[in-house]
Amino acid sequence: MKESVAQRRLEPRWPVVLTALVILFLLEDLPGRLRLLPPWVPYILVIALIAPMAALELSTAKARWLRVERIITLLFFAIAECGTVFVLARLLSAMVSRSGEIGGKQLLASSIATWAVNVLTFSLLYWQMDRGGPDSPPNHTRPDWLFPQDSAREDVPSDWRPTFVDYCTLHIRQRRRSVPRT
Repeated sequence: MKESVAQRRLEPRWPVVLTALVILFLLEDLPGRLRLLPPWVPYILVIALIAPMAALELSTAKARWLRVERIITLLFFAIAECGTVFVLARLLSAMVSRSGEIGGKQLLASSIATWAVNVLTFSLLYWQMDRGGPDSPPNHTRPDWLFPQDSAREDVPSDWRPTFVDYCTLHIRQRRRSVPRT
């Protein structure tokens, strides 16, 4: 018997909302000359990302809002990553030209903020894409990313699924492993 979306327990969305607000804060902290879009656009994007999550909590039409949430999250990812690439190009240009339009501390802070936005937006993408999405039926599709819990099945509940926080930490662990140790 198939379990409907309304009967399944949905993953809490507050970590995603918190992440969206962190992304907004990081984008707001970038110098104006590094921004691709007007300063009000990130606010609209974050509100658009959070709105379906709020509707999901308040509505009884869960399946429809899950589809809307997925589409909005993927659009948010695409726009945020285009902005990240633009900011990265501007940062590289400022480093190479040494024009002095961005100071060293501001350059370092902007680079760290850009990296963090990149990690968080890819975590959103992984969360939406892996295993069919955050609220797809268990064993819906084969996982793209394996977690330690996937191989240690005797210590883990049979209905265990990764949450958004797992995807954030997975991405950070992968980044840490790719950095050469001195």
